[in-house]
Parts: sequence; structure tokens; C-alpha cells
Amino acid sequence: MQLPVLPTRPKAETLTVSDILEAALAGRLRVPDFQTGLRWGAKNVEELFDSIVRGFPIGGLLLWAREGEAKTLTFGPVQVDAPDVPDARYIVDGQQRITALVGALLHPDAEPLGGTFALWVDLVGTRFEVCRERPPPYWIPVNLLGERRKLQHWARNAALGPDTEALVDRAFALEEAIIRYAMPAYVVRGADRSALRLIFSRVNFAGKPLDQAQVFEALFGEAKEAKPLHALAAWLDEQTGFGVLPTGWLLRCVKAVDGLSPRDNFSEHHRADETLLRDTREAMRRAITFLQADAGFPHAAVLPYRFPLIVLARFFHLHPEPHPRSRTLLTRWVWRGALNAIHSDSSNAAVAAHQEDLGQEEHVSVQRLLHRVPREAPTADPMIAWTGQAMVTRIYATLMLTLEPLDPTTEEPWSPAALSSMLSERSLGDVFRRPLDPKAKPIAARILLPARYVAHQLVNASEEVLTSLGVDPLAAEALRRGDSDAFITHRAAHLRALLERHARLRAAPGENDRPPMVVIQQAG
Repeated sequence: MQLPVLPTRPKAETLTVSDILEAALAGRLRVPDFQTGLRWGAKNVEELFDSIVRGFPIGGLLLWAREGEAKTLTFGPVQVDAPDVPDARYIVDGQQRITALVGALLHPDAEPLGGTFALWVDLVGTRFEVCRERPPPYWIPVNLLGERRKLQHWARNAALGPDTEALVDRAFALEEAIIRYAMPAYVVRGADRSALRLIFSRVNFAGKPLDQAQVFEALFGEAKEAKPLHALAAWLDEQTGFGVLPTGWLLRCVKAVDGLSPRDNFSEHHRADETLLRDTREAMRRAITFLQADAGFPHAAVLPYRFPLIVLARFFHLHPEPHPRSRTLLTRWVWRGALNAIHSDSSNAAVAAHQEDLGQEEHVSVQRLLHRVPREAPTADPMIAWTGQAMVTRIYATLMLTLEPLDPTTEEPWSPAALSSMLSERSLGDVFRRPLDPKAKPIAARILLPARYVAHQLVNASEEVLTSLGVDPLAAEALRRGDSDAFITHRAAHLRALLERHARLRAAPGENDRPPMVVIQQAG
């Protein structure tokens, strides 16, 4: 495959901070669609300005010269209604720095407080800090240094005691140091989008890299779909209600579908095309539907480990319509791997080993996966502390969802869409709450009780509602008495028994793991 070549050498220029502010306000500075979002925090902004006043180098810029259409541009808190510009500069490298400079020096608030760009400077100690409360009088907001007129107005009215003159002089000296600070910039002209995407990916892999998902999107996104992994995540959530999966995990699934080693990366030499992304979308949809309908995990928030997603993406790509017996055995593999914490290992080595298990023979592949997980697993203890990211917490949350919980006020089942919305918008701890003691730590203290419900609604709930919420008669009696310790003790015993029964159904440790009879007969 022939790689793009620049028609002309990039032109080296020198830009001052003043030039950058002027270009931003005029609408000449733009952010291309393949750029990533803002990743800098307050500390990065503080250190950038500290480096500038100390005269430290802050790195060069890489800009792409091309026409820019009329649109609203955003640099942190600063918005610019930009006109059509025949010779705009798109920021290929330097977005974080330019946004910090424009956002802090041109901040629209007179006294900015709160937010990443609410930067102030201590005129006595020359210390920069993002402030959330108004600092002492000898501090000034950095946006005074971005406009001479504002700084002059402040200087005329400054009343800082005997040191006023010296502090005013110090403010003007800081303005001079910042506004006149110059940095090198390379301007690329006449290049097409593919060349700039390649430059962007190489620049960001060469130094401190972006994560692989960000570079993947920069390299393979198109104008109509600038961020394919984000688009895939949104599409899968829309189709399944499983929640928005992290792009890093989706990239690992793309690799698995492609058959690429998990240790390798996509690059300009090993490209991801539209067919691969379409194949991944379909394989992931089938894998997620399997996890929901067969394995019983309705949402990513309660999936004990994400590792099976990678393996199942590959499996359902190779075998899009597996035999019902294979689906049953795969359910056992998922549950045994979770209960024994085998799937906690999501290393590249573990992924590679499982990928080797999956071949064109569906039933051989399934048997190989089953051989990797023990049949038996100890029953997880519901008296251990609730931790939203922990396997045991998610297993019990899944268990509570399988009971077909009823809304305490309507006594109607929560719809899958309603449950999906709750799990997507809130943390597990905000969905499964403690009806009695708000400080109780055990998992057994938690019940499906979204934020709009209060404990007394459970006290008066029917037996049918309480049973659907995993509350047996003994725990219900303790709930009505307001006895938190007894409620937790009785409910823990009940949940443990429910999980033992559920694990026998899903993990089926005592059942035969044979492939379908037709396969056995054919082999015979």
C-alpha cells in the first residue's frame, strides 16, 4: 500500500502567544475532526504558564493550512463565531497547549472561579493557580494579561498598599513575558486528510502516546465517522441497552475479530477498513445479546469481568449462529470463569491463548474454552463489603436483577429499558442502596432502590414486591422493625441460597459438558 506524501515541505514559522490569541479570535485556528478531546487538567494549565514565564521551551506546533467554513469554535470557556476563512490553521499537534493559552488568557468571566481555565497569578510569588474561591488582593486573573486594555484599567484602580507600584510593574512584566513568548510552528500546505491523519498518529505515538483507541480513531476515522470506536460504542448501546463500552475494550475486540495479535497495533501498514468495523459491530451485537439472553448479564455495569467480551467477539465472528448446545456451554464458561476469577486476567497473554482456542470447528473451540475454567467454585459471601467494581458485588447485583424486581410504588416489573437507563446513568451504589443503615458495608445491606425511592416505601411494600427484591419473610420482618443487623443477617443467608441455586443453573458444575449429540454421533 502506497503511503501519502506531502506535496511541499512544511514551512517553519515562529508564533507568539499574541499571534495565537489573535488567530483564535479571528477564527483562523481550528481543531480537525480527528483530534482527541481535551485531556489537560488544572495542573497542566498551571505548569504551562509557569514554564512560559520561566522561559522554558514548551514544544512546537504543527498546523495544517486549508480553508475553514463558518462555525462556532470552542477553546475551553471561550467561544468564537468564526466566519469562512480561506487560509485557516488546523491544529494537528498542540491542541492542549493552544486551548490552555486561549482559555485562560481570554476567559470570558471578569473573575473566573472554578473550571480548568480559571487561572490566577500571585504577583508576589509569581505562582499560577486555578482558583475556585477568590484569592487575596495581590492575585490577579490571568485573563487581565491577555488584553492590554483590561490590564491598564486594573492598573489605574489598583490599591495594594505601599507595594502597589511594584506589583503593577510586576503585572506588566508578566504580560510582556507571556504575550511575547514565541514558539516554533510547522505549517503543512496542500496535504490531504489521509496524510494529516498519518502525521497525527506518528506524532502521538512518537512521544507520550495517546492511548491506542485514540490513535486508532485518528488513523482510521473518516469525515463521515470521525471517531469509529465511539460510534460503535453508541450503536451497540442503542441496539442492546448494554451500556456504552470503553473504546479501549472495543479496540481489543476489533483486534480479536481481525485475528490480530493483542500485542500488535493497527497501523498504516495493517489497516482497519470499513468491512472489519462492520464485522466487529455484528459480532459484538451477537456477543452482547448472548451475554444478556443466555448468560443473564443485562448490562455492562453488572458484568463481573469484561474479558469474555473479547473472546466472544472472536467466537461470534467465526460462528455467528452457534448450536443451542454451544450457547449453553458458553454460558457455563462465562459463569465458571467469573466465579473462579479466572477471567480477572485480561492480559495480552491471556487473550492470545484464548484466541488460539478459537478455530473454524465450533464445538472444538467451545470444549477448549471449557477446559480453561474449573467446574466448581465457592459460593461468594454476601457479607463482604460492597465494592462496585468487584466481581462478587456484580455477581450479586446480577442475581438481584434476575429476580424480576418490581417497582415498590406501582408493583409492576421494571422494564428492561428502565433498568438499562438506571444502570447507565448512575453508579451501582446509587441503584442498589441501603434501606436502613446508610453506612452498612455488606452486600446484603443493598437492595434495588433507585434514588427517587425512600426506605418507608419498602416497609409498606407487599410480600410480592419484597420477594422480587430478594427480601425473604425473616428479612422483611427485620426491615419493618428497623433492625438493620437482623435485616442484613437474614438477607445474607437468603441471597447466598439464591446464588447457590443460580450458579447450579448457569455454571452447572455437576452437568456433563459434552458437545451436541449430533457431533458425538458423527464422530462415532
